[in-house]
This record gives sequence, C-alpha cells and structure tokens, in this order.
Amino acid sequence: MMKKVKFLKTLLDVLFIMLVALVLFAGVAIPFAGLELEFKSDYRSFQDIKWFLWIVICLTIVCYLFFIAGIWYLRRAVSFMFGKDVYKKAIAKNVTKAGKLLVVSGLMGFIIKLTMFVYTIVFKSTTNINFDSDAMLDFLKLITGVFLLILCDYIKKGKSLQEEVNLTI
Repeated sequence: MMKKVKFLKTLLDVLFIMLVALVLFAGVAIPFAGLELEFKSDYRSFQDIKWFLWIVICLTIVCYLFFIAGIWYLRRAVSFMFGKDVYKKAIAKNVTKAGKLLVVSGLMGFIIKLTMFVYTIVFKSTTNINFDSDAMLDFLKLITGVFLLILCDYIKKGKSLQEEVNLTI
C-alpha cells in the first residue's frame, strides 16, 4: 500500500509543480504579451465589450487557482497517509477541503463555458456546440470533488468505528 501512496504523492507533486509553473508563466506572459482582445460586431452598442472578455479571463484564472488549491490539500492529505493510522482527522479535513475546492473549480469551469456559449450566440450570432477536452476536464473535476467528499464521509465513519473498537478492547 505504501508504494501506491508514494506513487500518488509523486503524481500529485508533479501535477502541482506543473500547474504552479503554468500560472507563473501566464502571470508573466499575459501582461508583457500585449494581449489585445478585439471584438468586431455590427452592433454599435456592443463595441466596448472588451471588459467581458477580461472578466472571463480573470474568472478562468480564479478557477485554476481553486483547482491548484484543491491539489494542494490533496497533497497534504496524502502526506498524512504514510503512517499506519489512516483514520487521522487531518486526512479527513484535507480531503474535504480538496473535494470542495475541486467541486467549485468544476462548477466555475462549467459556468465559464456556458457564459462563453451564450456570448457566442448573442454577440456573434452563431451557434457552436463544442464538447472539447476542457469541458470534460471540468466534468472530471466535479466528479472527483464529489467522490472526495463521499470518501471523506467514509473516512470519518471508519475513524468513529476505530474509536469504538479501541474503547471496547
């Protein structure tokens, strides 16, 4: 079991480092890249819609930060699993935080995708339904978050059963 825990910890460490590097790179690249968001439309009242696209970019960054925080708490939970006592309160606490953050990140991703879909229909007058890997990643984050929350309930039940067994002995 320890080999699996070490492997999971290694995978989470690599993912965390890659995500932090991506955010740092984006934080440096976006301001210096001279990112221009241009919106062309026949509607005169929507000429100054750049603020909307910047809001979407900021929400996407916040969504990634929630995801990174979820991975951080998952790493902390796994680091507590190296001992013999897997029913620690710290594991349940960190798994709960990770699950909630992943659920929020998945829901935010769906909201961003839905907002961009409505934006495309209303302002560009086109309908484009696209199921890409990003939408599936948001769905996977949501499923993983809910799974972690359910897993945390089982950890808490296991801890209470272990305490009962220790008291009866």
